[in-house]
Amino acid sequence: MEQKRKKWRKLFFLMLPVFFVGCSDKDDATSDVYNPDLPVKVTSFTPEKGQANAQMVVFGSNFGNDTTNVKVKIGGKASKVISVKGDCLYCLVPSKSEGKIEVKVGDSEPAFSEKEFEYEYNRVVSTLCGYVDELGYGKVLDKGSFDEIEKIEYACWLSIDPKDHNILYCSQDKGDVGRKGILKFDLKNRYMSTIFKNTNQPYNRMVTIDWTNDGDMIVSTPKPGVGADIIGGVMLKREQGFGTSNTLIKLPDCNSIMYNKDSKKVLYTSYADGTMYQYDYEEYGLGNNDSENQELLFKFSGTKTARLLVNHPNNDYMYIILPATHAIMRSDYNKETKTYSTPYIVCGGNGAGYDDLIGVNAKLNSPWQGCFVKNPDYAGRGDEYDFYFCDRNNHCIRKLTPDGVVSTFAGRGSRNVNTDMHGYIDGDLRKDARFNYPQGIAYDEVSNVFYVSDTQNYRIRKIAFEEPDNNVQNPENGESQNENNN
Repeated sequence: MEQKRKKWRKLFFLMLPVFFVGCSDKDDATSDVYNPDLPVKVTSFTPEKGQANAQMVVFGSNFGNDTTNVKVKIGGKASKVISVKGDCLYCLVPSKSEGKIEVKVGDSEPAFSEKEFEYEYNRVVSTLCGYVDELGYGKVLDKGSFDEIEKIEYACWLSIDPKDHNILYCSQDKGDVGRKGILKFDLKNRYMSTIFKNTNQPYNRMVTIDWTNDGDMIVSTPKPGVGADIIGGVMLKREQGFGTSNTLIKLPDCNSIMYNKDSKKVLYTSYADGTMYQYDYEEYGLGNNDSENQELLFKFSGTKTARLLVNHPNNDYMYIILPATHAIMRSDYNKETKTYSTPYIVCGGNGAGYDDLIGVNAKLNSPWQGCFVKNPDYAGRGDEYDFYFCDRNNHCIRKLTPDGVVSTFAGRGSRNVNTDMHGYIDGDLRKDARFNYPQGIAYDEVSNVFYVSDTQNYRIRKIAFEEPDNNVQNPENGESQNENNN
């Protein structure tokens, strides 16, 4: 659907000169001059729906040929007039404008279209919370309203509470030198708090977050070393307000942990030796994953490299994200035998780079957290989900389709500012927006909103559709058209 829309827009842009050649077929150029003794009329416009900055042609009569003398409004919002020639004009659609087309030439009475323009709302990147100045300075708080908090340090993995979509959690990972905890963002009340402070714990870091069927939080806690007593993952129980750390698994350098809602087992990886295990904690108890209780799933060839696990919503397969080798692997899950297939690469893996292509031909650069999003265009297909992931060192959000097609969803915009692809700019997904080492991403299917931990911008960013203005003026009578006045 999006490809068809882009193709139509391209065709429309190429046809603009044709519109203006045919606007006025009069031989005398002076016939295009505005005549104050005649009324201004609007007969039609094209396209009849579109997004911000879409190119629009308005047809009518007595527009004149002086752009400085013509005022155009769409739904009461001023539009930029690019060109005008007698019986047609060319303008741009302003943001969040919908309603009748209004044309006013000089001191004439405004003319209105019979039809109303239908605005198609864009997804845009904005800032949920966080602030630093141009030198990167900002106060670090462990709680406060979204308007109060400034520098959000070491934002890592994001996760929506499965019991309440208005709550967003964020792990803070400072690496081996730091002890950071879990932040809670109350999206409804716009308030941030720290639910778990990682102090006086037998581990340093808290990285990935996942959830059990009961709504308890499981967190990977990688710590280097040897021995059977190194805590690699903990459970923060809901009934304890997520404030108490309960040992879930013991494993050195466990950098990722995942819960399979079908098998009710946890899966976890070791950075140190490239192993992946699964363990039934309901059967054997928390923290009792010794050699006879856990099952070795895979032994990867590479060691000292992160492998991040993300489970498909229907438990059909899991993705294994490899930041160091710039690839994403897949392992299919058999629900009858409750076993996983040998992992295989679905995209990337041929060195760091940036290319929107298919499969191993695509280039990634240190991919990190990803999330599955149901695509209505795939209804009835075997897999109805796209996978959106942070391409951290490419400073953007990428999309991976079930067919292995990689494209750029957001970021790397504002090319007129400088040649850097990183930065802090809100706005249109591709034209404007920039990120700075985005690392975590979560999607709320209720509100259709993405959240991004923009690590080196020290902020939480938001990707959502534009919100309609509450007080749009009726162009013909000046009355407010907000919900209270309908």
